[in-house]
Amino acid sequence: MPSWGEITLLSMANAFLKFPLGSQNFQGYTSNENNASPAYLAPPSQNCFVTEDGRAESRLGYLEEFSIGVDGSSATSFYHKTYDIAFFALGTSVYYRDFANSTTYNTGITLTTGKTTRFAEFNGDIYLCNTTDGIIRIMCTRLNDAAANAGDATVTIDSDGAARLSVFGDTTGNLRINGTNEAFASLVISTGVVTLTGTLSQSYSDNTIAIFIDNSYSALEEPSKILFWKSRMHIMGFPSAVNADQPNNAVMAGQFVIGQTGASGVENIIDFTYGTGGSTKITVGSGGKVTNILGVKDYIYFFTEDKTFATASAEINAETPSASSPGSALGLTIPDEKDENHGCLNEDSAVAIGSSEIAYITNNRRIMRIRIATDTGAPVFYPDESFDVDIREHLKNMDNDQTGALAFHYKGQRKSIFQIRIQGQWYWFIYDHNITRQVGSTIIQGAWQPPQNIAPMNSFFERNGVLFGTDVSDDTVYSFFTTFTDNLFPIYSIIATGEFNVGNAVMHRAQLQGDINQPSEVKIRCYVWNEAG
Repeated sequence: MPSWGEITLLSMANAFLKFPLGSQNFQGYTSNENNASPAYLAPPSQNCFVTEDGRAESRLGYLEEFSIGVDGSSATSFYHKTYDIAFFALGTSVYYRDFANSTTYNTGITLTTGKTTRFAEFNGDIYLCNTTDGIIRIMCTRLNDAAANAGDATVTIDSDGAARLSVFGDTTGNLRINGTNEAFASLVISTGVVTLTGTLSQSYSDNTIAIFIDNSYSALEEPSKILFWKSRMHIMGFPSAVNADQPNNAVMAGQFVIGQTGASGVENIIDFTYGTGGSTKITVGSGGKVTNILGVKDYIYFFTEDKTFATASAEINAETPSASSPGSALGLTIPDEKDENHGCLNEDSAVAIGSSEIAYITNNRRIMRIRIATDTGAPVFYPDESFDVDIREHLKNMDNDQTGALAFHYKGQRKSIFQIRIQGQWYWFIYDHNITRQVGSTIIQGAWQPPQNIAPMNSFFERNGVLFGTDVSDDTVYSFFTTFTDNLFPIYSIIATGEFNVGNAVMHRAQLQGDINQPSEVKIRCYVWNEAG
């Protein structure tokens, strides 16, 4: 089969229609001397992907990689690159997957069932939170012990891990190794030697993952999300029992942890003593629930249900306390309104999409983007209204209930994924940043792929350039875009069937270019008529 073909449609005017790569439903533009109008394949047309180098493909599929071990429960996930492990919160427990030995272990953490737990990482430690169980810290390290044998009175861990235990005051407790608690009474920071209260219950290999669970933050807010930005923890969500009048439109910001060497001072990251070290309460807008927070380089974004705000790091008050001003303004952050018409759906529906730009799914059936001014690096004051123009016909049918909607930027393939429910069905809308297309004389980087009717996910994470997702209904973990099958079932793809709908424009020539890199049967059928029928 030739690598490209051309269909010529004769008409009374000389108009040209070219289908840009990666466009939704082969969207293009027709033009004549007086106008240019968008051209679409009319519903129920379908098509395939056209890749950045002009190849036509069926959509890449997904395969089951492993089950976490808690049947009937869906997980939220987080990948810890330093230790090559992935954490999963599901049911009433938290597990981690050690990719070095392809084994899943229980952390011993107990959660309230039915709550959405989210993760964040700072300086090697994992912080998880939900609106009932509050904040829990997981210190991660490795054994540095070539002969950790059953019956030993001590075990050695990396000195960095010992230092982080020490600065947080965790000098006794349980070191959990491969799902087993090994109780300890003291440690030596410089050498990493941990003195056990008894003896080691079993033998472990050198470099085995070891964790410590720190569950001592019950007095803090019980947030639905944690964000680390500029070496400072920000938390949002519902008030805790000890602070019942905390308004829902406030974000709590902890102390700045700046200029520290090693592990010294890192424990201040979770110190929310008001007016100390930058700790403050950030009021967002004039009311309404805060739905999301997102930090991108020198800017932090705050979302309510119907508005978007941002603050630059340079605008944060760093006043030095004095007798007349004891520090009530220290670390004060005043968010400026950036989008007066669009907020964010939930804690998972805003994402940085590269080049310091952000995108977010709104409550009024839109996907908005905020660009960055190239001369200053600051967010452009107004949002990019054109970002979702190619998919608005789909977005206008979004369900009112978008529980489970999420946004994720897949760095390995430079694709921004937006999971949205439309008329009861979940779809992925993928903005492909690799695609370069030309509209008139303008070169545009990035385009929407066709909406994908694919298995919905509860969360995503990325490992070694591969995208993984957790199923919405059970404990299965999938890899995506690694195969042309879905768990060994072939993917059926229809390439450009349906009517060409070009509005009032006339079409002279339609060009389709690319090659099929899987065994396929290609058929082309064209109907040409005039106004007289």
